[in-house]
Amino acid sequence: MSDRLVGMTTVVTGGASGIGRAIAERFVAEGAYVAILDYEGEAAAEVARELGGSSVCSSVQANVEDIEDIDRAISGVVEGRASVDVLVNNAGVFDQNAPCEEVTAETWNMIMDINVRGTAFMTQRVLREMLPRERGVIVNLSSISAFFAGGGGAAYAASKGAVASLTRQAAFELAGRGIRVNAIAPGAIATSLFDNSSSILGKSEPKGEMARRFKSEMVDGSLASVPQGRIGNGDDVAGAAVYLASDDAAYVTGTTLVVDGGYTIH
Repeated sequence: MSDRLVGMTTVVTGGASGIGRAIAERFVAEGAYVAILDYEGEAAAEVARELGGSSVCSSVQANVEDIEDIDRAISGVVEGRASVDVLVNNAGVFDQNAPCEEVTAETWNMIMDINVRGTAFMTQRVLREMLPRERGVIVNLSSISAFFAGGGGAAYAASKGAVASLTRQAAFELAGRGIRVNAIAPGAIATSLFDNSSSILGKSEPKGEMARRFKSEMVDGSLASVPQGRIGNGDDVAGAAVYLASDDAAYVTGTTLVVDGGYTIH
């Protein structure tokens, strides 16, 4: 590793599993102190222990849908670390079972609350720490679903489009104040997100042929339409996050970096 993040205090939401865990692990390896914020507090604490314990990592139980919870969590990080240098807004859910004619208000609201509202108000709270210092980096997790129709469901696609738009607007507003804001749009990444999101939304298995096929392709790693010939993994996204968080990307803001093995080329 290159130690590109030495001395940086980072908050990674949804850091107890999947892409969030991969980002947390990579950030620790690059020298950052990482606060893993997750709804599943015990899982976050276990990951923090596995990554090296209190000298390099900590855990925070919080629900990004709850503004008071967000404030409590970030206040705790700042109390222990004095600042937040990097925020990775990774927490998210989706429902591959909900095409536009079937999505319920309950599902729509949950996805929007976690994916969009959570990202917006996590950002707002962390800016209270970054703006006085005129320095900070925010990395949001969007998706190729924001730009390319396919699996994931109508609410998920809409939410990730909103994250991409929020990224651009925040970057524009904050560019002259020392804060960089970028996003990553992963393609097909082999993580437990499908199972986690199905559990959160009260469903056990994807419904419909498109959803079943999409999940099957993720599991067996044979998504033929990826030019690189493989499904991505958490490390692929974590590497992009390290770049955007580091000074290597000092002149990069307002962009969405696509990490999809070339899926959206055609």
